Amino acid sequence: MYLILDFGNTQVKQFVYQKGVLIASVSSGYDTLLNTLQKTHQAYTDISHILIADVWGKAEETVASIFTKASISMCSLALKVPFTTAYKSRETLGADRIALLAAMRLAYPNQNLLGIDLGSCITYDLLDATGHHHGGSISPGFQMRYQSLHSFTGKLPKLEPKWIETPVGNDTESAIHAGVYQGILKEIDGQIEFYKTQFKNLTVIFVGGDAQRLPMPYKNGIFAPDNFSADGLHHILEINS
Repeated sequence: MYLILDFGNTQVKQFVYQKGVLIASVSSGYDTLLNTLQKTHQAYTDISHILIADVWGKAEETVASIFTKASISMCSLALKVPFTTAYKSRETLGADRIALLAAMRLAYPNQNLLGIDLGSCITYDLLDATGHHHGGSISPGFQMRYQSLHSFTGKLPKLEPKWIETPVGNDTESAIHAGVYQGILKEIDGQIEFYKTQFKNLTVIFVGGDAQRLPMPYKNGIFAPDNFSADGLHHILEINS
C-alpha cells in the first residue's frame, strides 16, 4: 500500500493507493496536519512506501515521526522518472512540475503535451511525444497578482479573485478584476499559440486549484481531475520501489 503526500503552500493532500488503485484521499490545512496524518496511519496500517512532494520544507521529518516503519522518499529528479529533461538546474525543478510531467507521460504517451498548472504560481511545461521535457516558464498566479497590487501600492484594495464578463472595468475593483483575469487569460493564450507553432497536434492539460477559475471549455484544453498529479507521483513511486 502506497501513500502520496502533496505538501502545497496552504494545504496538504493525501492519496492512498492499493495495487495501483486510488482508494482514499483527504486534504487538510497545516493546522490539522498532524491529526490527519495520524488518522491515515491508523486507518491504513499496511502503508509500506511513501512519496512526498514538498514545498513546505519540513515534510519528511514530520511524516517520519508518524510513519516510523514506512520507506519514505522525496520527489526530485534524483529518483527515476518516466521522462527526460533539458532543464539545466535539475535540482530546482519543483516536485509539482515533476509530478505533472510524470502524470502527462503516463496518461497521454506519445503525444506532444503542454501542462499548465494554476496554483500560487502558473507553470508551463512542454513534454514532447518522445517523453522529453523541453522546459517551460513560471509566472505569478491569481492570488499573487491580487496581493501584489495591494502590497506594492498605497490605495489599491486587497480583493479575492472574481470573474467579470467585460474586460473593461468601470471602477477600481472591477478594473483590478479585469486586469488580473484578462492578463492571465491572454498570457495563457499566448503560451498555447507559441507552443502550437513549435509542436504539431499539441494537447493542453490544465491542473491546479485555480484551473477552475478559467472559463470552460478553454482552447480545447483538458481539465485534469484532482488526483491527476498524484497519479504521476504514484507512478514515480512504483518505478522506484
